[in-house]
Amino acid sequence: QLSRRHAVLEQEGGQLCIRDLGSKNGLSVDGVHYPAGQDVPLEPGSTMTLGQTLLSVVSLVENLSLN
Repeated sequence: QLSRRHAVLEQEGGQLCIRDLGSKNGLSVDGVHYPAGQDVPLEPGSTMTLGQTLLSVVSLVENLSLN
């Protein structure tokens, strides 16, 4: 299951990272499980598993504003 507040994606200085927010089912990147609170760097081709949901990074865009 995917939690309502499972993880956060952040981009700083051109580096995209994901961090588990203390979810019940945890977070894996490229098959490696990471503890809650740890920033995990992502690259194009990285695959994230959040519960039973699978996400992949296709490309990175610098200075993207969603506001």
